[in-house]
Order: sequence, then C-alpha cells, then structure tokens
Amino acid sequence: MNEAQQNQNNIALNDSLFETFIQECLQAKMQDSQSSNPLYPLIIQTRYALTQSTPLHSQNKAIINRLLQDIDKPMKVAIIGQFSSGKSTFLNALLGKEILPSGITPVTAKVCEITYGDEVGLEIHYKNNAVVNKPISYLGEVDEIENLKISYYKLFVPLELLKVVSFLDTPGFNSQNESDTETTNTILESVDGIIWLTLIDNVGKNSEKEILQTHVKRYAHKSLCVLNQKDRLKSEEEINTSIEYAKRAFEGFFEEVIAISAKQALDSINLAQKDSEAFFNAGILSSYNTESNNDSTTHSLQTDNREAQDLFKDSNIGAVLDFIYNAIRPKAIQAKDYRILRDLRTLIVREKWKLHKINLAYKELYSLLNIFTQKLHFNALQSDLEKSFQKLFGNLEIQFDSIAQKIFNSFELKPFEIMRETKNFIGMKSQITQTKEVNVLPRERLMSELCNNDNMYAREMRKLGFMLSEFGSEFSTFIDTQKTGLCDSLELWRESALQSLSLAYSSDMAVGDGIIERHFRIEVLDSEITNDYKATLSQCVQSLQNELATLAQFLNLNFQNTIMLCLQKLHFEVENALTKHKTNPDTLPLYNPTLENVRDLINLGLHYPLYQEKLSLNFPLYKKTLWQIQQNLTKVYEEKYKVIQSWIDTNKQKYAILEKCELELKNHNNKN
Repeated sequence: MNEAQQNQNNIALNDSLFETFIQECLQAKMQDSQSSNPLYPLIIQTRYALTQSTPLHSQNKAIINRLLQDIDKPMKVAIIGQFSSGKSTFLNALLGKEILPSGITPVTAKVCEITYGDEVGLEIHYKNNAVVNKPISYLGEVDEIENLKISYYKLFVPLELLKVVSFLDTPGFNSQNESDTETTNTILESVDGIIWLTLIDNVGKNSEKEILQTHVKRYAHKSLCVLNQKDRLKSEEEINTSIEYAKRAFEGFFEEVIAISAKQALDSINLAQKDSEAFFNAGILSSYNTESNNDSTTHSLQTDNREAQDLFKDSNIGAVLDFIYNAIRPKAIQAKDYRILRDLRTLIVREKWKLHKINLAYKELYSLLNIFTQKLHFNALQSDLEKSFQKLFGNLEIQFDSIAQKIFNSFELKPFEIMRETKNFIGMKSQITQTKEVNVLPRERLMSELCNNDNMYAREMRKLGFMLSEFGSEFSTFIDTQKTGLCDSLELWRESALQSLSLAYSSDMAVGDGIIERHFRIEVLDSEITNDYKATLSQCVQSLQNELATLAQFLNLNFQNTIMLCLQKLHFEVENALTKHKTNPDTLPLYNPTLENVRDLINLGLHYPLYQEKLSLNFPLYKKTLWQIQQNLTKVYEEKYKVIQSWIDTNKQKYAILEKCELELKNHNNKN
C-alpha cells in the first residue's frame, strides 16, 4: 500500500471516528435533555447532516431551532365565534378567573394567546416588533388608538392545563374590521384544534352556517361546537333539544357538539375559593383535577365545597377539557410529529437538491474545460492559419531562388589569354598564347545593385519578414477569438450555475453562509480559469511572435552580409580557379559555378536550415505552438479538475450523509 492510499485510509478512519464521536455526543445530549420525544435525536441528526461541508445558514438554523422548541410546545386551540358570543367569559372559566375583559372592547379585536407561565403576566407585541410587559389590568384600559399599534397580546397564566394546551382568543367573524377575519383564518390553518362558541338560544342561524361553510368546514376533524349559556334554558330536555338541533344544523362542520355554561363554571370556581385572589395567587394550576381511566381523561373541580362541585358539573365545562385531551390532543401529537418529520425531510430534500444542482454545474464546467482544448485545436485546423503558415516557407523558397538566380544569371563570359608551353616534333619547347572564355562575376556591380535597401530583393526580403510578423499577429487574433469564446462559455456557465444556485435557495427567506460560500466559490473559480487561460494563451502566443520576430530580424540583418559574402566567395572561387588553371591548364580546370552552388551559399548565409526547421518540417512553429498551448492548458485544467473533483466528492459525501438521515426519518415515520 502506497503512502497516498494510507493517507486516504487514515482520513476515512478519522472521519468515521469523528462521526461516531459526534453521534455519541448527540445521544448523551439527548439523554440529558428534559425531552424524551424520539424526534429530538432526529432533529439533531438532521442538523448534523446539514452542517457537513458548509455552515448551517440562518434560515435552516431558525427552522431547526423552531422544531426543537416545537417538540415540547403545548398544542394550540383557537376559540372562534361570532362577535359577542361569550369567548372571553368562556376562556375566563377555563382559566379560573375573570382575566380577559368581556363585552365590546378594543382588545377583543386582537388575537390574545393564553399560554403557560410561572406567574401571571401580559406581553404586548407591537406591529413595529417591540415587546412591552404590562399588568393584566391593561387589557381593560387600552384605548382604540393604542390598540391600532398592537399586533397581538400574550397572556401568561400558571395553570397546569396550559402546559398541555395554549388558547388563542380570536377576533369575531362578524366584527367591523375585515382584517380580523383574515387574521382568524390564518390562525385556523395552523392550530391543532378549534372550538366554535355560540349561544345556545341563537344556534343554527343562516349567518352562522355561512360563516362555518366559508371558514370552518374544512377543519371539521379538529373542531368542537360549544353551545354556551345553557343555564338560560329551563330544562335538560330543552338543552338536549338544542343540542340535537345544532347537530342537524351543523352536520359535517364539527366532530362533536357540547352544551355548557361558562358562567356556572366561573361561579363554581369563585364559590370554591371565597378568597379568589389568594386562591389565584397561590396557583390556579390545582383548580382542576385530571383523572385518566381506560385511556380516557376526565376533569373535575378539586374542592370540598359540594355546591361548587355540583355547579361545576352542571356547567359541563369539563366536557370541553375532555374533548381537548381525548380528541384533539392525540391528533395534535400525531400532526406535530408529522409536521416535524415533514419539515425535516423538506430540509434534507432541499439540501440534496442544492448539492445535486451545484454538482451538475461543476460537472458541466469539467466537461467544458475537457473539450475546450480540443475545440481550440479543431478550430485552428479549420481556419486558414495553416495555409498561411505554409505560404511563409514557400515565399522564402521563392525569394532565395530568385536571389540565387539573379546572381547566377549575372555571370559573364570574358576572354582570357593563357600561355601554354608546347613541344615541336624535334622536342623543342615553345610558348603559345591561347584565348579562353571564363565565367566572371561582376562583383562590384552586383554589390552596388544588391546591397542597398531600395533594390527589389531587399524590399521582398523585408516584405517576407513582415509576413512572418504578420502571421504572429494573425495567430494572436485567432487566439483572441478563442479567448472570447471560452470567456463567453464560462460566463454562460457562471450565470447558469449562479441561477441554478439561486433557484435552489429561492425557497429560503434568508441568504445563508452556504449560498454565499458557493457563490464566492463559483465566482473565484470562473475568474481563476479565465485568468489562467488568458495567461497561458498569451504566453504561448508571445513565444511564437518572439520566434517569428527573430526569424524576420535574421532576414533583414543578414541579407546584405549574405549577398556580400556570397559574391566574395564566388569571386574568390573564380579567381582562384583561374590562377591555378593558368599554372596547369591541363589538370586544373576553371570554376564554372552552378545555380545550386549559388543557392547553397545563399542558404548558408541566411540560415536556411533554421527557417526550414521552424517553418517547414514535421513540427514547425505553428504546430509546436498549438501543441504547447494544449499541454499548458491541460496542465492548468488538471489543477482545476482536482479542485472541482474535491468539491464534487465533498458534496457526494454530504449527500450520502443526508440520504442516511432521510432514511432514518422514513423509518421513524413507518414505525409510527
């Protein structure tokens, strides 16, 4: 096993040990927690899964915290009814004291949440998010102008009942303010139970049916109809008649119909404790006795006062509590569990979708970079660049041939007298003069003609040098178009990735650290790739242009020297051969240069092999530059591939953790 594999195994082992440590800590925290709800570890596990690879952003953090708080929160029951139906009196009976003001007062047009507190207290929640504590008496003192600034009231009462259920006193449906009805409708969607309070001698009117049909019918499974003021009827028979009539009139609207007397219930409590203030301050939580019998809960008033017990029983207020405990509470617990599991799975699924979308974006970028180098090479082959480059060497050949031809054609035949020794028939030596035509190079004239900047050959050579430099500019222009193409593709990818990311987080009310980090990561990645790409191409293009400029410079600087050296060499060869020939005409021939001889001298002086290597052979500058670009870009992209792949792998690991957590949620749901 090599070192890299060993390191990977160590990392995997450390990750496993760390996750085990985290889970043990979570279990210990769960055991230490006051909550024994099995959903608690699932919430903690979900939070752990969401925090892998990226921080938990504010919206998810708020949801997790809300779910942790919701586990032990009491169920909520809304008290609704038409305006002046006795809701305040009914709630006072449940609370055991006349706390809420009754009658047509401004406070009844606001929601009042009645929940458990260690002592009696009142919170005023204003529309500007301010929270102010006030004495209970403030409920009867607030004026209409001040009430307009208030959003809702929160009343804390030390009543054992309120540890199980919180009550929401809502505005009446037939109040003058249309927003009251909207507020009540919003509440009905979120509460666990609904109590419709109506007067027993006013039940079944069309106005009530219209309200119930419009606002309450869809909540029939969690609704109770309470007929108040049954004490106003003369007999039990009249009460039963009213109940039966209400059941027929409200069929399909409620799960049960109960007749009560809130006034009798309140009187029974007052009667049980003649010093009601002392009783209240001592703790009203002992006022009701809750008994469980065969999974059914019943409620009675704890007092030695027989009259108070009978009055409490006659009020039938205990039947309301029985319905809350036996009918609403089981469904509320089930609904709460379902709601928490649903919210947890929503968080998991949403985060998985985000990871999926961002990984798709990374893979798309991976593919984009993977094919772009090949695309650049393909585009180069499809362009006229290679033809233009091939013309450079062709033009060079033409110019070299033209110069060689000019020099070769400049040779002139001139007669020279050559003295030769001869012998006659008797062996006597004598000298004779022989005339021969010899190829002579007009060196001075050619130098004057060819070694100035205004002659045709010098101009053509400068033009050839310009063409070399021009190809460098042409290639640079082509590369610039490729830069633009990639930058445009990267820009489209970046916009698409950020749009996908924004859509993935669109359901979040707040932008958290996760999306900020990923936005930053995409922006930086896009910028790095663009900059590295441009730098790589610029470097390769500059290298090509430098080499072409060097070749052009060689042509311009070496042309005159090459001509001079070529002419001097040819002149020397002619003169040297002629001198030798004069000494021995029979064995030492004259020098008669060929066109190839002249061209060889031109090639030597102008570094023909260098141009042949750079412009013509199998791996000329053009192809070498494309190859170098491909190699350099591949090296750059491989580094980016590693970064991208590490992000993809990290997201896959988090995805696996999320899937494991989602499976736990499904298993819990199936068990229940």
